[in-house]
Amino acid sequence: MTTLEALFVVLALFQVILAISWGLSASLLGLSRAAGLHWAISCLFVLLSLLLALALPWSPLAPTLLVALTNTSTMIAFLAMRRGAQIFLRQPRRDGEMALLLALVLLLGLGDLALGLDVRVRGMLMSGLLCWTGLRLSFSSAAKVRSEFGLVATGLVTGPMFAVALVFGLRSAYLALGPVPESSAQLTAPTELNVWLMLAFFVLSALLNLSLGYMVLLRLVRRLNHVSRHDALTGLLNRRAMQEALDAEFHRWQRKQESFALLLIDVDHFKRVNDQHGHAVGDLALCAVSRCLAGAVRKTDVLSRFGGEEFCVLLRLTDGPGAIELAQRLNQAVRDQALVAGELSLPLTVSIGIAVAREGVLTRVEKLLLGADRALYRAKAEGRDRLAVASLTEMSESGFSPMGA
Repeated sequence: MTTLEALFVVLALFQVILAISWGLSASLLGLSRAAGLHWAISCLFVLLSLLLALALPWSPLAPTLLVALTNTSTMIAFLAMRRGAQIFLRQPRRDGEMALLLALVLLLGLGDLALGLDVRVRGMLMSGLLCWTGLRLSFSSAAKVRSEFGLVATGLVTGPMFAVALVFGLRSAYLALGPVPESSAQLTAPTELNVWLMLAFFVLSALLNLSLGYMVLLRLVRRLNHVSRHDALTGLLNRRAMQEALDAEFHRWQRKQESFALLLIDVDHFKRVNDQHGHAVGDLALCAVSRCLAGAVRKTDVLSRFGGEEFCVLLRLTDGPGAIELAQRLNQAVRDQALVAGELSLPLTVSIGIAVAREGVLTRVEKLLLGADRALYRAKAEGRDRLAVASLTEMSESGFSPMGA
């Protein structure tokens, strides 16, 4: 077995491993399943191309037919890889363009069968088409990868794609311009150049699939991080994420003494809603309130579902009057929008407790939460659908802290 044939065999076995890996990731992870299946199919068609190329010396089929099948299989592999990337990155499908590329490869094969094209011309055209496909994949995905995963990931992902395209582009140019004997123009010819070409393709294939796996892993980690920090029902930040934001804001306040405030918001008579209309309507009520609040807060504010029917808003760079003004706006926003579920129209209101960071009083962030919680209790005791501002006494007294629950 020659060195080139050994590389073909190793690359074929590698494609089997890659196809199995992508197939398992698509079925087990459930993340970008369609993309994973496309990439598995791509590896299988690369495997088919390699097997057809290895069978060329001893196959009973006409060499021209085998080459046409090999080229077609290779193009399908490239197109499946490209379409899988489009699915994963949620880009528009370019099925028309990909169908045109596949049609050109088929026409090239038919032309070769009918006319017997020069091996160098056939190799030049096929390498050119593969180069174009790889370049389109690289450049079309760069902006999307950068926006979702960052600049470093863009280089890691699109770099191998571009390098694969460059290898085929250089081969096309070499066949077009270089003094290449016809016997050496075939990719399976045992020449030193083809050995290096197959070795480069093996390395780049590994890097390309690793980069795709890197993207999948990054998205999986981000999805897990999102799930751990967001409420499943409303989509708002959860209590854990709000605690992190509060701690960070408290430390910033200690350094710069820039005012901030906290609102604790409770849906009025929520237990009555659940008892009279069921928990499904209660969930709809929570979602409706969360949408009202999200639409009324500022971009700099941090909104979370704090637990049950309670919401929390962190108001950055906000003093007492500013906090009261925003709380009044939130009250009105919820009051103005009734919950509509089928024939049911259910008015909703909220009570709000306000606590403002005050120098000399706020020594721990829990005191701010305690003040807002007590102000909220007072607003509900005074009749609900209103707001109350925590006094110095309410923020200074020892007692139950809502974060201790």
